Amino acid sequence: MDFTEYTRAIKKGDRLVFREFVEMSFGRVFGLAFKMTADKYISEDIVQETFIKVWEKRSLIREDGSLISWTLRIATNLCLDYLRKQKRNKQSSSSEYTRDLISAADSDKELRDEEAAALLNKLTAMLSPRQRMVFTLSVIDELSADEISLISGLSKERIKSNLYHARQEVRKNWEKLYADE
Repeated sequence: MDFTEYTRAIKKGDRLVFREFVEMSFGRVFGLAFKMTADKYISEDIVQETFIKVWEKRSLIREDGSLISWTLRIATNLCLDYLRKQKRNKQSSSSEYTRDLISAADSDKELRDEEAAALLNKLTAMLSPRQRMVFTLSVIDELSADEISLISGLSKERIKSNLYHARQEVRKNWEKLYADE
């Protein structure tokens, strides 16, 4: 079954096809949410909420569009909402996340990988939500500007601008972190 058939079946309310779509795309949606929020439990909540919204708004799915892109866009918007709320509340789970990563390490290689992930998380946590989204999708997920545009709804120019500023900010914060050592 191709995605056009999935889209039609889901739009008609076929729960079995929807369940199959969820199983196929769960990893991709969870990966995006986790990279943006850096929190496993929040990511799981966002994934669940994403698929609930896809099901509830299935009548709005365009058959000529990409179902997975639409789903990723919903997940991205939910992540951005979460990040904005976190910024307003000035609460960050990045230090807890970093502590969990380091304490869970079983070997030197895992520890190095997790330290690198923690550092990347720390650097991206300093970005605005939109910059973090664009940076994550472009640099980490290696998506093109066209794909990011489909997911985020931003123009290519805004994507390039946000990516430029995000890279500048990451570079500045990287230098600041290592200047202190």
